[in-house]
Amino acid sequence: MSLPGKLCIGMLEEDNPLKSFFRFKPLLTEENGRYVPWDADGEYPREGCLRIVPDKNEAFHFKSRMRHMGQFCVVDLRAHPSDNDKIRPNKNYREGSEEPNAFILYSDVVHEAAPHTIFEVLPEARLKEEIAPPRTLSVLLMGEALQAACYAWEPLPTERVKLTPTERVCAVDQVQTFEFKGFDGTPFTLAVLPSAVLLPTAAPYAPKAEPAAPARQAAPAETTASAETAAPAQPEKAPSDAPTAPDDAQKPWLHRDDTMLPTPPDPRLSPAQRQLAVQSGLNPRRGRSLQELIDEKWQHSRLNQLGQPIAPIQTGAPVESPLASAVNAVEAVWRQPQLREELLRSLSGIEEFGASLEECREALRQSEIQHQLDDLEARRLALLSEADHLTLENAELRRALKQELRREADGELAEALRGVDAAKARRAEYEARADEARAAARDAGEALNRMTGEALEQQLTQFALNEHMLERMRLIRSEAEALPPEPPAIQPIDLNALAVRVMNRFDASGFAINRVEALNLCVCAALSPVLILSGRVGSGKSRTARMLCQALGWEDSRLAVYGPGQTPRWDDEALSGLRQLADTPALVLLEDVNLYPAPDPLFGLDARLPARWRLCLTVQDGGAPLSAHTLDRGFTLRLAPGAATPWRPHTGV
Repeated sequence: MSLPGKLCIGMLEEDNPLKSFFRFKPLLTEENGRYVPWDADGEYPREGCLRIVPDKNEAFHFKSRMRHMGQFCVVDLRAHPSDNDKIRPNKNYREGSEEPNAFILYSDVVHEAAPHTIFEVLPEARLKEEIAPPRTLSVLLMGEALQAACYAWEPLPTERVKLTPTERVCAVDQVQTFEFKGFDGTPFTLAVLPSAVLLPTAAPYAPKAEPAAPARQAAPAETTASAETAAPAQPEKAPSDAPTAPDDAQKPWLHRDDTMLPTPPDPRLSPAQRQLAVQSGLNPRRGRSLQELIDEKWQHSRLNQLGQPIAPIQTGAPVESPLASAVNAVEAVWRQPQLREELLRSLSGIEEFGASLEECREALRQSEIQHQLDDLEARRLALLSEADHLTLENAELRRALKQELRREADGELAEALRGVDAAKARRAEYEARADEARAAARDAGEALNRMTGEALEQQLTQFALNEHMLERMRLIRSEAEALPPEPPAIQPIDLNALAVRVMNRFDASGFAINRVEALNLCVCAALSPVLILSGRVGSGKSRTARMLCQALGWEDSRLAVYGPGQTPRWDDEALSGLRQLADTPALVLLEDVNLYPAPDPLFGLDARLPARWRLCLTVQDGGAPLSAHTLDRGFTLRLAPGAATPWRPHTGV
């Protein structure tokens, strides 16, 4: 739905009173003599409104006319069906700017609605209450049905109003009612009469009639009030036997006013003088628009027809400055080179003219000298200011350098004091050690002096014997530690029973294997420290290693698992629990070791594994090839790609 080419009713708001900005929000549009709600708010972002800008013909009374309309107005675009005729894009609209309206609407199509054609509908209970001022001057009440009586409202001192009945009656059978929300979000009900009586005058797109002559007597107030919406009365025709009216030349009451006729200027005058010549006296028409001059001329012609002659305006010669006249005359003579010498001679003959000219030259010379002196003084002051600034900067720089040197000297002094304190502490320590050594030497000397003869020999002999016994005991202990520990007793293993355990464990998990496959797994786990399981995805490589570990009786605490891409290290937390069980069988499982390019997974690990530990690797088909070191260290088993047997509960056999 588009507004151009339609008659529209909407709300008018002065959204910025400081700048006198008005905007229009469409509510209803006319279609086939009926009103339909406007439902295309998205066509005019951001709030569905249009910015009203003054037309070139009403720049002076735009604000007063907009404020006089009230909250509702009529936009008549029936004579403007083009999109860019009266509604155009707003050049001041930007995303995030203060202007929220993307389009402008020219004010010459915005009209005030005719009186008593737009009503706000209020509940009947509001008749006896003090309410907020309604949005329209006339109000209709809604009881069980819409009432025809019109109500006005009177303001109260409390900024509230009360409804008062009037003698006016509304044609409720022609009224259409609608529900809307105001700019503040408050809902209200609006009743509108048909568009034939909506505009107070003829539509602007209709041809305008010629202005009629003013009446000799004013019409009564009742006639004026009743004729607001009525058509203009046609003048009565004269009877056929009436005498023919004389022409204008035979009308004695007419007075010809020739004051408005222009007078041709003197062609000998200059263009500037011609402009002054066409003006008269104070020129009362200067600054007036063309429309005002036309209205004034039309008024003069009508007053002359009524027999009221107007005296011609007394005019005089234009006032011209003597200085301008003298300058123009001198310039005119100076433009002729042959007259310049005579002009100078004549000017020099004027009394005191030469002295005045010399004074003017001297004043001009003194002004130039003063200007140069002022310039030099300004430069001198600028240099002094710059010198003061440099002095301050030099002082500030010297102060900063002194502070920096003082900080460095304080740091060096503090470092030297710390060194002196440390040297004093070491000296005190060394003196204490020296005192202890001197005391020990003194005690040893005293003890040696007390020992003489046999006592000294007995003590030396006892010391030698004690040293010999200690040396012998150390030798015996080292020989005992060098002997290999006795191996634990190996219990005999029943291979058939072990194979049955492995088969039952695989069978309970849904992977049935035969006796040969079970024995093969047990033999590989017993003879090789490294077991490599290969096969396609889903062949059960990791599950086979876990079930084999469970069938051999190794609990979960003796199983360490590393995922794809993880490199095991001897100091890992996963191996910390197994390191405490170094003499107990355990299994370290490395899953999908060839999925990621990596160094040898056994590098630095297989040599440190205890003898009873087993290392199991799973490899994927299509992955990176294993190194020769890995293939040489272990047995390789390829699992069949067949599907697992259907799951069934474990029978315990």
